[in-house]
Amino acid sequence: LDVICSIDENGKFTAVSPASVQVWGYQPEELVGQRFTDLILTEDIEDALDQTRKVMLEKVLRPFENRVIRK
Repeated sequence: LDVICSIDENGKFTAVSPASVQVWGYQPEELVGQRFTDLILTEDIEDALDQTRKVMLEKVLRPFENRVIRK
């Protein structure tokens, strides 16, 4: 039931798991090419960007959570 996704260095989705339909209401192909921050609540964006930067700098995969705007 978890949405697993990949983003590029510009913060755009490159791959999204099928769970996005049930969890967020979006088909994976609707999300590919969009910036992931477009789906995050405004007050959570800074934290999500900080977490993303840590993953990219440390090159260590780690899960993190944020609130997402459903379709």
